[in-house]
Amino acid sequence: TWFPTADWTVGVLLPAALNDLDRAQWSGQGSIKPVDPLDLEELGSSDTAPRQTGGGLSDVALRTSWIATPGDETWPAIAWWGNLTCPTGRGQGRAADQTGTGVFQIQTGLSAWQRWEAFELSGSLGASAPLGSATGIQNAAFFLGRSLLAQAQGSVDLSESWSLSLGTLAFRSAVDSPDVAPSAATMGKLKLVGSLEWRPALGWSMRASYGADPGPVPGLNAMTDQTFTFLTTRLL
Repeated sequence: TWFPTADWTVGVLLPAALNDLDRAQWSGQGSIKPVDPLDLEELGSSDTAPRQTGGGLSDVALRTSWIATPGDETWPAIAWWGNLTCPTGRGQGRAADQTGTGVFQIQTGLSAWQRWEAFELSGSLGASAPLGSATGIQNAAFFLGRSLLAQAQGSVDLSESWSLSLGTLAFRSAVDSPDVAPSAATMGKLKLVGSLEWRPALGWSMRASYGADPGPVPGLNAMTDQTFTFLTTRLL
């Protein structure tokens, strides 16, 4: 991330993914379904190996944000953000090789945060839209179509170097395609995330997070999972 001014950021995200699928393959909306090698033989498939590994470059994202108002003790700080995700990952083909959505995607939204001494609250609302439709959309594991995004988080400083956070994130999306059944066209997700951050020096932070889904979103297709994330940030 580059800071041309104190209020404006420009950045690029270069992700990579590794898939290790043991007697399983990706299904719609990033879900996973079991695979029986005997079933593959009956279908005449030569790929009867119970385990598939693959991966590579994921979708590269170009990012920008601008602080509209810095906030004060009464009003929160507000920032606008936008992303352009490029289809550099594979959005179709062998299940273990899929690493992206297969289309260009635009995301934009607003974030706000407020701080009172050791406490901080933040939230974000946004929307995402694809520029086109994924090829082989029935088997595109990571294509979500039009989406609404929301995130909220509360943090407390335990000391000058440590802080604890609890938050939630959610999305709801819809796929517009005659190739997708109406029962599979809407998706949603709700996740709770707890994290612990350590700041060993000025401008340097390390954060460990754990996220879990309380359950499927009623009335929507969704996968449930657990995530473990470690993030380190250093200002240069």
